[in-house]
Amino acid sequence: MKNMRWVGLALFIMTGIGLVVNSSWGQTSAWVVLLVMLAVCYTYGLLTHCTNHLSCVKENTMPSTKSALLIIFLATFAASLTWFLNHEMGLGPIVASGLVGVMAGSLLAPAHAGPVYTASFVGMSASLVVASLSLSIVTGFVVGVIIVATMPVFAGIGGKGGTTAATAVVVTRTFLNYFSS
Repeated sequence: MKNMRWVGLALFIMTGIGLVVNSSWGQTSAWVVLLVMLAVCYTYGLLTHCTNHLSCVKENTMPSTKSALLIIFLATFAASLTWFLNHEMGLGPIVASGLVGVMAGSLLAPAHAGPVYTASFVGMSASLVVASLSLSIVTGFVVGVIIVATMPVFAGIGGKGGTTAATAVVVTRTFLNYFSS
């Protein structure tokens, strides 16, 4: 479990670079150069920040097994509830995620409210990306596992929630595309 936090750090770095590479696909050469420079600066800044300023991987922050299972369950529920409010009820992504986030902040302990709010970002995905409630359930499960696995990485640093949700969507879509081919 101790090495899992370094896997989480590597996963965040690869997601950031992957999103930049994906954005550069099909762009003109000037945009590709700009996006490659952005990826290099992103990686350099991330590694510099981790090694020089803070310990980006905190010790002893892994949850207990019971807490981890609860987080995975709540994340699965939050992602699917947000997707349902967004797509089936027509509330839109911002209102749907906001409602789930406010409910989580009001009803849950802080250790669980943050992961629930992070998982709600999955439900904000467009229907072309997360096309069904069942896919949102699977992606919610994946985001829950990623949340638990990366808890020690960047604890308390902004941007982790969105990156975690993006990672879960990319991982789920990659597996589905691989196995459906």
